[in-house]
Amino acid sequence: MKLEAVADLSPALADGTLVAFGVGPHGDAHAVVALRELDYRRSNAAGASFAKVRPDGTQDYRVVAWSSAGELTLDVRIDGERFNVHLVQPLGDELLLACARSQRRGDGDFDRNGRVYARGGEFLREMLLGDGIQGMQASVRGEIWTGYFDEGVFGNFGWDEPVGASGLVAWDKNGAKTFEFSPGAAAESIDDCYALNVEGGDSVWLYYYSPFDLVRLQGGRVEFKKKMPVSGSKAFAVSGRHALFYGNYQERDVCQLVCLDGAPKCVASFALTGADGEKIGAAAVEGRGGALHILGGDGLLYRAGVETAVSLASSGR
Repeated sequence: MKLEAVADLSPALADGTLVAFGVGPHGDAHAVVALRELDYRRSNAAGASFAKVRPDGTQDYRVVAWSSAGELTLDVRIDGERFNVHLVQPLGDELLLACARSQRRGDGDFDRNGRVYARGGEFLREMLLGDGIQGMQASVRGEIWTGYFDEGVFGNFGWDEPVGASGLVAWDKNGAKTFEFSPGAAAESIDDCYALNVEGGDSVWLYYYSPFDLVRLQGGRVEFKKKMPVSGSKAFAVSGRHALFYGNYQERDVCQLVCLDGAPKCVASFALTGADGEKIGAAAVEGRGGALHILGGDGLLYRAGVETAVSLASSGR
């Protein structure tokens, strides 16, 4: 699948190290660049490496955003942040930066790892979003949806009763929990939420282990659930009768088109290439609605639509 770049992020990325990439509810892409040397990991005496919630000092970040049309809409510095940042989302007229990890040291003593800023870079408030965040997407209404990997579900970093034990949680803009996933008889429980796609309104898609089910929630209830023929994908998009998955355990950079009618099946596979025909090596991928947003290692931003994939598969090209 040959893609045209929709924006060039390379000038912003040249200032430091990309640490977060996220797509907002209107298709606006956000990148967070750390401007100082990273201090994201620590090692113990045995040589094992662990994530650090906070650097030893502070970090300065540059947050840049582009509209779905590829226009620069935000370029702001956030200086002196005390947390390492892994995730970013627009939150109405505000910015939400989050650390994927949160350490609990005791009752009432834990890291509030959601960091809310004004678009001018002023710190506004903090909130607990839980440890082990795999993905985070905000809705048009400002709801924050967080999916958790296994440590966030089963507990680590001092959390005997993890905030993300359900695997999927929704929050209001002030950090009050408004929803927790409860599969009941309609679905299986979440061990590891591999990917989210907050489509719009009350519609939220999730893809999770261990069954690798694709589930759609409508108004918080399971409306659709089917086991996917794709294992280990890190992002997906959905439109109509098809889903487009990015990567799997065997091929990390291949897109697979799945028809959701009846028993879901892969109907086509695609390698993504740029206008020059060279394979796109993705630095980050996020699915929103019917499109995958791919940030290439060269700093170019691409968008791969489900309908485009369906058209290519139908034409046999």
